[in-house]
Amino acid sequence: MGATPEQAAALPSLQALQEQLREVQTRHAGWQQAQQLMAAQLAPQFSPFSVYRSREVDVSRHLLLLLDPKGTHGQGSLFWDAWVQLLLKVQRMPVEQEVQQEQPSTQRKRGLPKIKPRPLPTVSEWLEAAKVGRVEREHRTTELAKNKRRLIDLCVHTHAGLLAIENKPWTESVDEQEQLADYAEHLRWLAHKQSKPWMLVYLGHGLPSAKSLCPKCCEKLQNEGKLVCVSWGQLLDALRTCVPKIQAPKVRWFVEDFIQMMERDVMNHVENAQMQHVAQAFKQSPQALQSALLLRQSLTQWQTSQLKKLKQQLDERCTPELQPSWNITEDNPLKKQAHFTLAFPGRSDVVMRVEWFWGFAHEADFYWGVYAPEQDLEQSQAFGAKLVEAMQAAGVQLPAAEIVEAGWPLWSFFSADPLFTPEGATEGSAAQVVHPWISVDREQGAGDFVALVHKRHAQLAAALKQVR
Repeated sequence: MGATPEQAAALPSLQALQEQLREVQTRHAGWQQAQQLMAAQLAPQFSPFSVYRSREVDVSRHLLLLLDPKGTHGQGSLFWDAWVQLLLKVQRMPVEQEVQQEQPSTQRKRGLPKIKPRPLPTVSEWLEAAKVGRVEREHRTTELAKNKRRLIDLCVHTHAGLLAIENKPWTESVDEQEQLADYAEHLRWLAHKQSKPWMLVYLGHGLPSAKSLCPKCCEKLQNEGKLVCVSWGQLLDALRTCVPKIQAPKVRWFVEDFIQMMERDVMNHVENAQMQHVAQAFKQSPQALQSALLLRQSLTQWQTSQLKKLKQQLDERCTPELQPSWNITEDNPLKKQAHFTLAFPGRSDVVMRVEWFWGFAHEADFYWGVYAPEQDLEQSQAFGAKLVEAMQAAGVQLPAAEIVEAGWPLWSFFSADPLFTPEGATEGSAAQVVHPWISVDREQGAGDFVALVHKRHAQLAAALKQVR
């Protein structure tokens, strides 16, 4: 929907908007200059985590180090105890927040059925007395059927029970088909064999997807105390409470840097001081917030119109054998996994898929990949390695490799792909990518988005001929 006549009349002039923007830019530049002046004394941008590319497996390795009371951090059970208290707190939350009361009298008069109270979830008290035996990374579900064999990120073996952790640090991480269901089946079998209780923790940014674990199964396991969903924000808060108790300075620095890295690079948090610095520009102008909200709404409308142009260009410039398939709801900019696909002639098992994970309104979570929905993790890893080898043999310049996931043997963010990023652009900057929002209005040729998608598709098609 567009702005109402009243809203349109209230919109500031272009000159006023430019002045507001300059004020924000000036304050942001002031913040950056202050950071540079403090660099020699405080090194605010320095972190040991910046010297390598953090992946899910690396984050899991850091967690293993901290959760093991016998780990080299030398702090005993400090981090494990904080983790256990967090799990128990999350389990008790529904109990503490449950309000047992009758329905309003107006509802009773209408003859509506009485609402059944939700069962109170079981609290896993066994965790409080659990002594950690060993912490295992990449725990194999060996007893499951071959097509269901997986690797659980972390598995903590205690004398009192089993605790498994599925780690999803990135908001764009995708659950695999029946992933948590298979984990639960494995843990149930293993715990029964050892006559111990068990718990599966989903450590991410929300609830697991329905394809990983059906909602009814999810609720049942939560009520039984066998599934706990913990957010990364909650875990980082728990680690913060540990910092003052850490005795070794280098361990304290490690934990503080780990928290900052997760918030900055993974969760895209802006430092509070920086946010407050820039926010002064909005506080000083009562019209600024209204202008920003209306401009955001206008931006979404513009993105939708550009998306229609992109679809039109794809339909016009793709041959029938590429079978372009459009799976984007244009009136829902926040619909997850909005994507379109191009087929590979002679291959029915894979497609090229271009996707906005959090919806097309979020340009940063924008990537392309070879999508093979029938492949599990092991098959994807083997297939992806052969595909990369074939492309490198053909002299194709590939982006930095991303972690292989089930069904995605090869994929990359557009902002990391040199084919779609202008020379000299800042790494990871989605705004500088040859993005469809801008390139659909350019003269069609070798440098527009659709042409580059065709080029990458042709390279992948050639490589696929070498891989079976």
